[in-house]
Amino acid sequence: MARWLLILALAGPLAAQSESTLLESVGTPVSADVSPGATEVLAHAFQLARTTAAEDAVFTGLRLHNAGTAADCLRAQLWLDSDGNGAFDAMSDALLGQAGGAFPVTVTLPEPLLIPNGQVRALFVTLDVSPNAAPASTIQLRVQSGDVSMSAYSVSGSAVTGGTLTVVGSTAPRLALLSQPAGAWADQPFTIQPVLELLDAAGQRVTTDNTTVVTAAIAPGTGALSAVLGPTAALTATAANGVVTFTGLKVSTAGSGFALHFSAANFAGALTASFDVGAVTLALHVAQQPGGAKAGKPFEAQPRIEFRDAGGVVASVSHTVTAALAAGPGNLTGNTQAKSANGVATFSNLAVDQPGTYRLQFTAPGATGTQSQQFSVGSSTKGTSTEEEKSGWFGCAVSESIGGLVALALMLALVARRRSMFPASLTSTETRHAGRVWDSGTLDKSKRLSTDGEWHCRNAVRQ
Repeated sequence: MARWLLILALAGPLAAQSESTLLESVGTPVSADVSPGATEVLAHAFQLARTTAAEDAVFTGLRLHNAGTAADCLRAQLWLDSDGNGAFDAMSDALLGQAGGAFPVTVTLPEPLLIPNGQVRALFVTLDVSPNAAPASTIQLRVQSGDVSMSAYSVSGSAVTGGTLTVVGSTAPRLALLSQPAGAWADQPFTIQPVLELLDAAGQRVTTDNTTVVTAAIAPGTGALSAVLGPTAALTATAANGVVTFTGLKVSTAGSGFALHFSAANFAGALTASFDVGAVTLALHVAQQPGGAKAGKPFEAQPRIEFRDAGGVVASVSHTVTAALAAGPGNLTGNTQAKSANGVATFSNLAVDQPGTYRLQFTAPGATGTQSQQFSVGSSTKGTSTEEEKSGWFGCAVSESIGGLVALALMLALVARRRSMFPASLTSTETRHAGRVWDSGTLDKSKRLSTDGEWHCRNAVRQ
């Protein structure tokens, strides 16, 4: 039994080797000079052979390395030598797949290629040279056996290297990226939008340019095939002092290996670095609605937002939630961003500056946005009130206002004058009121400060 196990163990690697696909060079690599932005330049030729295999294999993609100095390419296209003549011809050969961006570039075949037992498939790789390629930079494509993707079977053979492409010629006016797109989620605007500048032949910004229109597009062969860059109104941007800033750009579908290409009349284009677009799996939920709102003052009840998964469970994530007005006549003030902790973001000082009816919009990267319920904002005008106090022995109402204090001063002066005029003796009809001796006259508490500036107490006369 042990001997059979040993035989099987030894036979396994031999069987795998016999079933492997052989990676081989085709012809002599050809070197050439190319200019920035050159298209469909033949860069490599090789073949995959199943001459010793017992079964068919399926080729699904490969990875292209650059042994030269150029950082990227606008597009790499993989072709099948359909007519078998050993020469590349875009009119007769079949395009299998394409990709672009920074090296190494991975080309995935939308429709896998069958390599039958005992047959060979010859392949070509062409490049669209990046318009940003620096003079004297080089491209030399290299493919190793581990870079070839096959279903079920391994690939053997030495690495194959193409000819050297050398970028030559003077640098033309071109677009250059100042800010790469980042924070990409399906059907949500990039959290960092691309920004470009217009450079002249000397590499200096054209600060006098305020008219050039730049157009954005997904670089051919990159990302998901069904992905769309939008919205339409955001696909173009106009230069301002030589700087072009895009706003609102987004990719409709999740996927990996995206790159954006920017083009403009009289300028060589620009290509972004490769980036991925994440799938949106969370949704925002308003756990506490805004309430107790007065114009110009923070809401008494501040919004609390939760990140929930498809099952409605709060997801423990840390993302920034942004609040904005969805409806209403005024402006939203305060700190309009809140960072979530354990999936919950709470705002602290949101307010609006005008009375009216409002709704708030909440957004966050990687989550479907939401809106608050409609709420009303009242006026914050403070009403005025007068508190009256009795004036001790004199019994007349005195306001806390400045006018009341003035009236009180006049009243005290009048009392002092009358005291000096009255005799010290009292008649038998005297009565006492508030600690002072008066006659039985009545006190008119209803009458306040008169037009002559004095307080009046009717019939209160000292005997």
